[in-house]
Amino acid sequence: MALPGISNANEFYSAHYLESVLAGDIKKVRERWAEEAKAQLEADLAAGLSNATASTPEAQFKALRKPWQKLREAEIGITEEPAERLRLQRELFFQPLLAALGYPFTPKAEPVLIGGEAYQVPLLGEVSNAKGEPWLWVVECFNPSDEPADPLELTITTRWGCQIDDPSLGTVLTDGDGQGSETWEELISERFFGQEIPPRWVLAVSRDQLLLIDRQKWAASRLLRFELGTLLGENNPDALLAAATLLHREHTCPTGGGTPLLDELDENSHKHAYEVSADLKYARRQALVDIDVLVSRALKLTLEELITIYRVQFPVMQQYERDTWYDRNGRIVFTASKGLTGVGFPRKGSGRGPNKTTGWEEIADMKTGSVSRMIIDDTLPGGPVERTITYEAPFDRCDRVGDYRVVWEYFENK
Repeated sequence: MALPGISNANEFYSAHYLESVLAGDIKKVRERWAEEAKAQLEADLAAGLSNATASTPEAQFKALRKPWQKLREAEIGITEEPAERLRLQRELFFQPLLAALGYPFTPKAEPVLIGGEAYQVPLLGEVSNAKGEPWLWVVECFNPSDEPADPLELTITTRWGCQIDDPSLGTVLTDGDGQGSETWEELISERFFGQEIPPRWVLAVSRDQLLLIDRQKWAASRLLRFELGTLLGENNPDALLAAATLLHREHTCPTGGGTPLLDELDENSHKHAYEVSADLKYARRQALVDIDVLVSRALKLTLEELITIYRVQFPVMQQYERDTWYDRNGRIVFTASKGLTGVGFPRKGSGRGPNKTTGWEEIADMKTGSVSRMIIDDTLPGGPVERTITYEAPFDRCDRVGDYRVVWEYFENK
C-alpha cells in the first residue's frame, strides 16, 4: 500500500515493510488513540466541562492543513523580510505542528561543544531522557524563499537577527554575506552527532518537509521524509496515520521510558525482511529451473537431453535436491547444501534438558502442526538480533526432473 507523501530514503525501514506491512502494524495505535480521546472526553464532561472536546493525534495532524495553507498565503509578497517569514512560520505552523505531535515548542539557540569549541544551532524544542541527556532535538530548517527546498540543503539564517542573534552563545560558520555556510546535513553530522553525548533522534522541521533522523542510521543516509504538501493536500488516511504515528513524541521518546514504538517497528521490519529472504530461497530455486529450460530451448536441446545433462553432470546438485526439505510455506526446514549453512534445522539435535536443541530427524515425519527455532540474524544494519522462525508441517522435497517436465510443457504451449 503506497503512503503518498512519505519517502523512505535508503530504506529507513525495508521498502516492502513500509509499503505493505506497516499499515497493519499501526492499526493498534489508531485504536489506542481513539480510546484515550474517548476517556479524556468522558473525564472532562464528568468534571463539568460542557464544551469539552478531545481529538486524537491523527486528527490533530490532519487538521494541520488549515494552518499550513494559511502560512503559505501569508508569505505571499514577502521578499526582503526573512525575519517576518520566520515569525509567520513559527507562529502559524511550527507551533501547532509540534503541539499535534506532542513536543514542547521552545525556540532557542542551543550551544554545542565540539572539540573544545562552542557552536550554536537553532532548536524549536527538545526532549531529554531521565538523566537529563538529549534524547531528541527538533531543529528549525528555515526556508526564507517561496520555493520548496530540501531541509538538509538549507543553512542557518543569521542575517537580519533571524535564527541566531547572540554570537556569545557560540560560533556559526558564515559566508561573505553573513549567511550560514554549513548545510543542515553538515550540521547534523558534525555538530549534532559529533557531540560527546548526542541526541538519539533529530526531527528536522521545515515549511515544506519534515525529516525523521535516527543517529543509528544516519551514517548510511537512512531517514524518513514527510512531504507536507502531499500529506496535507491529498489527505490519504493511511499516510496521515503513518505520519502521525512515526513522528509522535510518545513513539520516539515515550514519557514513561521503555522501548520506543519506532524501535519495535524497526524490529518488525528486520524480521519481515529476513522472513521474505527465507521465502525467496524457494522462489530462487524455481527461477533457476525456468532458466535451465529456457537456455536449453534456446540451444535447441530436447527435454530428455536437458534431463540427461542434469543427471550425468550435476551429481552434487542432485544430492542437495534429494536432501532439501521445505515446509508448506516454502521455507527450507532442512538442507544438506553446504552453500546454505545455517538455514533450517541441523540434522541432529544436541544437548539435554532445557538446553536441548531440535534436530531435523526428530521432526521429519510431522504431518501437521508447527515447529520453531531461534536464530541470530546479523544480515541487516543495527547489529545481531534474535529471531524466531516457525515452520508449518508437512515437509516435502522438490523433484527437479519433474519440475523440468512441467516447465518445459508450459513453454511448449506458450
